[in-house]
Amino acid sequence: MKRIFLAITLAVLATVSHAQVTSWKVTNYEVTFEITNMGIPVDGTLQGLQYSVSFDPNQLSESKIMGSVDVNTIDTGIGARDRHLKNEDYFDVERFPRIHISSTNLRKGIDKPYEGSFKLTIRDQSQFLEVPFSFDQQGNQAVLNATFNIDRRDFEVGGYSLSMGDMVEISIRMELEK
Repeated sequence: MKRIFLAITLAVLATVSHAQVTSWKVTNYEVTFEITNMGIPVDGTLQGLQYSVSFDPNQLSESKIMGSVDVNTIDTGIGARDRHLKNEDYFDVERFPRIHISSTNLRKGIDKPYEGSFKLTIRDQSQFLEVPFSFDQQGNQAVLNATFNIDRRDFEVGGYSLSMGDMVEISIRMELEK
């Protein structure tokens, strides 16, 4: 009886210790975007990352990736344009200061090693997206890269425009360590 109890206890402990998903610390990151305006590509960055990355390639169903950026940090290299993007016609930073993204499901990918279903919220408008990403781990360090497209009008950013494109390419790169 004692042997059975000991075996069950060891099995439970092994399962519990195996279920731990690695939490990662972001050591460096870059969040960039690109959109066309009057046919010319315009790019920019966002800062102020707040995040939670719990990721293990062998435990994707237990893994979770969440983050948000501060829209007030938007930088396109032109101060007047940045101030304009912060007003209520675009990002309305007074009412909606952050952009949020959170995984709902992570799995092995087709185009990249991994894919995720993510909920993206901009201006209190949420959309569910499929995002391909890579996660390259070397020992205690890793790099996560993701690039995806959104339609800015799905989030009520900028309204109808003949000169500004609708599609925005977003790229996220995070350098991580255990």
